[in-house]
Amino acid sequence: MLAVTTLKRSSAYPDLPTLTESGISGLDTSLWFRPDRSGSDAETGHRQDHDDVVAPRSSCPTCANASLPGAATSSGNTPEEFAAFIAAESAKYAEAIKRASVKLD
Repeated sequence: MLAVTTLKRSSAYPDLPTLTESGISGLDTSLWFRPDRSGSDAETGHRQDHDDVVAPRSSCPTCANASLPGAATSSGNTPEEFAAFIAAESAKYAEAIKRASVKLD
């Protein structure tokens, strides 16, 4: 591996630099997911996320990322923080699509 694509180094690979540290600036991207809560209202879905994912990991700091593959990390946030994150991601990729002159059908 040459570098990570996030702004911060990975705790799984602390000696691996970021792209910015490697001289390539302007890229901050990572994969993320949220459990499928189809059929749940937003409040119920977020509570389930917290109960199933966030709470168990935060209660055991030494095992917080033990079962995650590769350099994956687990985090949690409020519904408002998640909505702001999605809005920022949408704006970032909309700008990238625009700058690349990608034609969407």
